[in-house]
Amino acid sequence: MSNTTISKTFLFAAPRETVWAFLTEKEKVSQAIMKVL
Repeated sequence: MSNTTISKTFLFAAPRETVWAFLTEKEKVSQAIMKVL
């Protein structure tokens, strides 16, 4: 395994919760914007 592969695996595995949190927040923000409009 190369360093790059390990880094990519880590990057994909670690921030999954962060990405999911961001996506759900984005959804809330979108809904808020739609209510304002």
